[in-house]
Amino acid sequence: MAEELNDDENAEYYDEEVAEIPKSPAKVEEKVVEPEVPNSVTITKNVPVVAAKKKFNRLDYMFANKTGEELTKLPGSVDGAPFNIRFLEDCTVNIFDQSAAINMDKCKNCTMFIGPVTSSIFIRDCENCVIHVACQ
Repeated sequence: MAEELNDDENAEYYDEEVAEIPKSPAKVEEKVVEPEVPNSVTITKNVPVVAAKKKFNRLDYMFANKTGEELTKLPGSVDGAPFNIRFLEDCTVNIFDQSAAINMDKCKNCTMFIGPVTSSIFIRDCENCVIHVACQ
């Protein structure tokens, strides 16, 4: 039968086992030292910033279903896109920007000041409106 070892003998056995394992070398910390360069210049590159393209929303290019309001589009807000004006009553419309075309449908008793239109302005079924427009 195998003989059993007491705790003292086991301790010697384990000490011998540990003594036989080679110890790893001590870790050496390495420090990288960058040389200082006198009068160094940092070069930065000017990269143009490109604005995200605005998503087209057709409601931004239309005045519709209003009564008794003053509606205005400032310069740069239409940017040459077609513009629709429909179902207005007793309104004042100011478009201070260029547009490709204007479609005006079923407006009553309105006053309109419309900036330059590069092609056509269509006026259909409007009653008692005063329209000031610069068009081709």
